[in-house]
Amino acid sequence: MNKGLTAALTALTIGFLTSTAHAVSVYDFSFGVGAGSVVGTLETDGTLGALGEANVLDWNLLVDDGSDSFSITPANTSFNIIDPVDFFSTSEGLFFDFSSGDGQWWFSGLFGSPETFEFVLQPGFDSAQIAHTIPFPDFVITHFVSQSYTGLQQLGTFRPVPAPAAIVLLGSGLLAMAMVRRPGRPRNRED
Repeated sequence: MNKGLTAALTALTIGFLTSTAHAVSVYDFSFGVGAGSVVGTLETDGTLGALGEANVLDWNLLVDDGSDSFSITPANTSFNIIDPVDFFSTSEGLFFDFSSGDGQWWFSGLFGSPETFEFVLQPGFDSAQIAHTIPFPDFVITHFVSQSYTGLQQLGTFRPVPAPAAIVLLGSGLLAMAMVRRPGRPRNRED
């Protein structure tokens, strides 16, 4: 076998083995809360099953409280889980069980000073809430929407993304095809 081909395939194999450890899952998030909604994408570290704060890598969500809309991202919000909640992912989607625990799962962001916008899931109260508040000095809630939920609810659907492994395999196949000698074409090769 050609030494160049062997080196290229070895490099691609090493790339394949190291790239599969960094797989991510992207979910198209779509969830109604009363007159409001939360839509966008949420990215996890690829873990299937129970998820915690560390598993959520990125989010880009448009939170609408029925009056105002805010785009929330890691740059302007924090994501927190207090006490255990049943938040998990499968190859089909992202799910939240409102019948489990008394914890909270929420995004909270500061928009202006001191205006905040929150999206909260609370299994202990069987509810989802969007709150647009001005907490200082008088703690005024300007908009608040809530909706009761019970049991298991789907928050988003899995969005297939090309895995690094598939890209590496495609590249190695193309490289192998390019290096295979075509019949009927003489090679310039010195023996």
